[in-house]
Amino acid sequence: MDVWYAYDTTLRDGLQEHGREISLTDAVKFATELDQMGFTWIEAGFASAGQDQMDRIRALVELQLPHSRIAAFGRTRGKSEQVEEAVDIRAILASGAPTAAIVGKSRLRDVTNSLLTTPHVNLVMVAESIDYLKQRGREVIFDAEHFFDGIKDDPDYAVQVIETAHHAGADYIVLCDTNG
Repeated sequence: MDVWYAYDTTLRDGLQEHGREISLTDAVKFATELDQMGFTWIEAGFASAGQDQMDRIRALVELQLPHSRIAAFGRTRGKSEQVEEAVDIRAILASGAPTAAIVGKSRLRDVTNSLLTTPHVNLVMVAESIDYLKQRGREVIFDAEHFFDGIKDDPDYAVQVIETAHHAGADYIVLCDTNG
């Protein structure tokens, strides 16, 4: 038996360009069409990015599509946040989406320059975020941001991030290019 998975990010990533918008009615039509095509997941929006994103995620969850699972996107907890208080994690849970798509840094340079934290703290952020979502019944897709650049820069650390996500219980790990 052949098994394949398809993940669509259009309703979040595809709408990041300034001026790109979609009505809730069109988002519902789009998601219904993706479901009919057999997409496994539909990333419905960035849960903490605003009420319009949250409304879209909730509306798509309410559709109860027969084939596709709705994913809410967010980041791992921040370096100074407790996981239970992390804005993105709380928004994902509040959305009602059965799948949490969380992005975490896998390139060491991003950990130190963007997050302004240590490699160890980043690994803890990844592990705690995944574990917390799993304990609350969510399927978790971990998006290893800048993975391939991370492999070029420091392969040991990039792989350590992936291993951490796996051991924390991520259902799927996406090795993301993230070059825009």
